[in-house]
Amino acid sequence: LTDLQRIAGRVTIADLLRQALAKTGYPAVLTGLVGGTRLRRNVEKLVEIAEDSGKVLLGDFAAYLEDLTAKEVREGEATLEAAGAVRMMTVHASKGLEFPVVVLADAGWERRSGSSSPLVYDQEKRQLACKVYDAIESKYVPSFPYRRAERLESLREEAERKRLLYVAATRARDCLIISGEYRYSKQHGWGTSGWLRTILEPLDVGDVMGMGESYSYNYTEHGSVRVWLPTYEPESIKRLRSGGDAPRWRKLQVKELPESPALLRPITVQPTEMIGHISATQLADLGGYRHARSSDEKRYFRSSLRRAAFDDADLEIKDAVRVRQPRVKASQVGNVVHEALRYWRFPDTTENFQDVLRSYAWQQSITDEADLQTVVQRAQRLLERFQSSTIYKVMQDVRQQGLPFFTELPFIYRTEKRILHGVVDVLFQLPEGQWIVLDYKTSLVRGLDNRQQAILDHAQRYYLQVGAYASAVSRELGGIVPDVYIHYIQHNQTVEIPQAIWRAEIAQLEAVLGELMGSSDAETLAR
Repeated sequence: LTDLQRIAGRVTIADLLRQALAKTGYPAVLTGLVGGTRLRRNVEKLVEIAEDSGKVLLGDFAAYLEDLTAKEVREGEATLEAAGAVRMMTVHASKGLEFPVVVLADAGWERRSGSSSPLVYDQEKRQLACKVYDAIESKYVPSFPYRRAERLESLREEAERKRLLYVAATRARDCLIISGEYRYSKQHGWGTSGWLRTILEPLDVGDVMGMGESYSYNYTEHGSVRVWLPTYEPESIKRLRSGGDAPRWRKLQVKELPESPALLRPITVQPTEMIGHISATQLADLGGYRHARSSDEKRYFRSSLRRAAFDDADLEIKDAVRVRQPRVKASQVGNVVHEALRYWRFPDTTENFQDVLRSYAWQQSITDEADLQTVVQRAQRLLERFQSSTIYKVMQDVRQQGLPFFTELPFIYRTEKRILHGVVDVLFQLPEGQWIVLDYKTSLVRGLDNRQQAILDHAQRYYLQVGAYASAVSRELGGIVPDVYIHYIQHNQTVEIPQAIWRAEIAQLEAVLGELMGSSDAETLAR
């Protein structure tokens, strides 16, 4: 990880984490462990938090995490009022609250101190202390810095333990009930530990035998507290802890199992009913599944959709950062082109055009100078190619005439069972009054000698997606049906999608979902 020292402080913490994960293969290591999926997702969550923070310096990011933690604690303090009920909560969650009666359960519990670790962290000096090897004893023994750091840590834990006890005890307004184990040993006699010992030692309580009375203790010149110690009944405790003379409830025989309450019964939900919201990207996956030409294509689109909807597809271990060529993904170039088209920026009409494209590339987490140059050049070529198309000239005329012209238009379209949502690339109105829905594609279509036919076949997977666009637009326009087109920028070709086709795709949405979530499960089991 020495190479990362050169860029630390110059790139964001998120980029630094991604490169560290890529160099170490840590996500793959976690995935191979028991419970690895959860561990890996925790690491991915940390990267997401770093991405959201945008921090560059480690100290700033650490402060950001502390603020998040404090916010979670504060939010946890706001509990719902519940009169006449028993409420269980942590000490932290009870801050600022007060109750007539408070019970501190298991107050005799105490964290076992001591560690076999050869290292201990000295928070005061912000240094690590270690054990040293003793040749005489033939083992590692604590050094002075180790013992000092361990002692200071023990004192800090003791202070924190007492602070929490104070917070917990002062939640009680009228009565504080403390429950804990009081043990007897031949060496030390009667005794306890934890919070219970902290409370009983100042009261000078040395023996629990014969108790059952209350005692008054003056804690200030102006007040006192009354403490009641219940009578200890060793025979009752023995009966409860041993198998003999079991309480009657243990002998209770239930002849018939009672019916489970309604809210505790298992809930059966059809897989298709779990997808209430479907994004435009998922619609494209559904269309790809419907029009797939091979079983491998079907499997790919099915896994993509299930991973997004249910998170139950086959695990796929990916690099956090692409360290192999090509380091620039086609989707990143496509996103840069989409941003330029969104704001209608082109080489001959925008000042500092390449700097604009570089800023878009930065939004795609591309920071390497060589990669930036590659993205800028590829995106500029695509935009220049788009300017030579017929559809560009039509759209330019619409803009110059001041006719309605919308880019990156969000939409929500409700069917009987689903909510479809996404963003329409372009919606505009021709001088003749006809509305046009246009969807850009930066995909490079390969595989067939007849390129035009290959593009027509490739467009089939987007029928459902653009059908949702057209349906949403038609509803907003009061029933006016727009013409729908898909424009392949790489090939400078525009494909028209007739109304009958995209309406048929929308009508088949539930059938495709049922097939994908139903029969495909059996297919997976068969494999």
